Amino acid sequence: MKQARLSNIEMLRGLASLAVAWFHLTNTHSPGLIQQSGSYGWLGVDCFFVLSGFIIPYSLNAAGYTVSGFPRFMGRRLIRLEPPYVASMVLVIALAFVSQMFPAFHGGAPHFTVPQLASHLLYMAPFFHQEWINTVYWSLTFEFVFYIACGLMFPLLFKRGLWWTALLVAGAAVAVHTKALLEPRVILFLIGIAAMRYFVGRDRLPVFLICVLGSAALMAAVDAIPGAIVGAATALVLTLVKAPEIRPLTALGAISYSLYLLHVPIGGRIVNLGQRFGHGTLFDLTLSLAALAASLAAAFVFYRLIEAPATALARRLSLNVGKPAPAETAPEASTA
Repeated sequence: MKQARLSNIEMLRGLASLAVAWFHLTNTHSPGLIQQSGSYGWLGVDCFFVLSGFIIPYSLNAAGYTVSGFPRFMGRRLIRLEPPYVASMVLVIALAFVSQMFPAFHGGAPHFTVPQLASHLLYMAPFFHQEWINTVYWSLTFEFVFYIACGLMFPLLFKRGLWWTALLVAGAAVAVHTKALLEPRVILFLIGIAAMRYFVGRDRLPVFLICVLGSAALMAAVDAIPGAIVGAATALVLTLVKAPEIRPLTALGAISYSLYLLHVPIGGRIVNLGQRFGHGTLFDLTLSLAALAASLAAAFVFYRLIEAPATALARRLSLNVGKPAPAETAPEASTA
């Protein structure tokens, strides 16, 4: 039963990536039905954060991870995520210059600096006050800080009470978002951790529900109501719902990281160019669907050529010194 529920991860990831892509491929249209259809798609990122909060500690627990394996854990994360990320950066830069060859393209001349690009390599752009070259990259900083915190503090996250986890999440929030005491979205990782702990039998149902609903209430109290709803719903689906596997969604989940990285530079440019030639509900719908189709096709190719080989290489690196890498027991966390 539990293994069946793990398929929920890929399906939720597929839905989340589709929602984020549709948001970006419709939000520049004139106010109307098509723009409204994607107006809440940004909440897919909130779903991703809960999934990461679940998947990372789940995988570490299944692998018998100890803190001594932290360098290997981070090496595995970097091998898994950096090649697609860096390749997408190269694509973003190339497309920025190619776009200028089309008179109908609306946008300024590309301008990139060495400090700006260097700050991207370990997701450090906001710490150096640099602008992201792809708007979706911002969430990767949250993910990366969570990986570090989880790898270093896994014994506290799993073997101690949930209040230890809450304190660590609050500390990570301050590190990620230093201008505020607490960045509401960081609470979503706590919700994911609570779901994981209940899923593996570490906590009982009442403790899990109190943590999830309490965390959601805290988010709602700081005006993050949509994220609170999505976060709680994601945790409940992960742990309590036995959904039948929908293969198109699991396939979409497999390429979700590639789709997340590529839909703005590829699909966004199709929308940008197309808007010069027409407007209206039917035109906007057709244009966004065409952009989504192109993004999906590009994501599939990108996944096969870059992401899948990186994932396979990362899986060869065991989390424990002297032990072979175990068979995967959960889908790899890949974005946000």
